[in-house]
Amino acid sequence: MEALVNAIDLLMEEHHALESVLGALEAATKRLRDGESVPAGVVEDIFLFCRRFTDGCHHVHEEQILFPALAAHGLTPDMTPMSALAAQHESGRAFLAELQAAYARFCEGDDAARQDVYLLAREYVGMLREHISIENHYFRSPAAQALTPEEDTRLAQAIMACRNGGAAERQGFLDLAERHRQLVASW
Repeated sequence: MEALVNAIDLLMEEHHALESVLGALEAATKRLRDGESVPAGVVEDIFLFCRRFTDGCHHVHEEQILFPALAAHGLTPDMTPMSALAAQHESGRAFLAELQAAYARFCEGDDAARQDVYLLAREYVGMLREHISIENHYFRSPAAQALTPEEDTRLAQAIMACRNGGAAERQGFLDLAERHRQLVASW
């Protein structure tokens, strides 16, 4: 990791990747709704990204390292933005579980689930886009900029470790997001 890259910049990079994946989810589920084909594995890759990377790495780093550090610098968890962000992480998990269940029904031949998949994906995408916007604002706040070098290093190391999968696993997820962004651009 380059010394000039700070933890907040790494989180912003992950937000950008997530936005690409959300765009792909939105486009893929719209195609499903409209009866168009979606390349095999695309939706499953998106779910994998959302479960293992977004929730399994990114949100863990925020909840266990960043939010407590921000609290130490005046942006406390009981303040509306911080509590809203934590609640949105939990809501995202619930949305994703519902979306995956609807998609499983669709894959098993329940054509009525097609509309459910689209509607749940639209809500999930909308909620996460709002969430990213809020985080981008607060992560650039004076409190976030006040992270000590030790706090920044700890968070950056955790981000690069990606739950012990290392920088290669993290980069693999970032690459997956870029492939999906390019795929959607070709539709």
